[in-house]
Amino acid sequence: MREDSDQPLGLNIRLLEPFGYVDGCYCVTDEKVQNAANTFIQSIKEDGTLKKISEKWFGADVSAERQ
Repeated sequence: MREDSDQPLGLNIRLLEPFGYVDGCYCVTDEKVQNAANTFIQSIKEDGTLKKISEKWFGADVSAERQ
């Protein structure tokens, strides 16, 4: 569960610093882990956390879709 949310994700996922950018993907075969990770990533994208992290570490919003 995120500290600022009452919606359980099923896993304890935290972002740790330093945060690095890798142009790629992650592979998860466990559906529960995959769903929790996707939900977590979507929630920090929607609430602006991912953008803030991106701007802090890279000086730009690298989480935005590329044109």
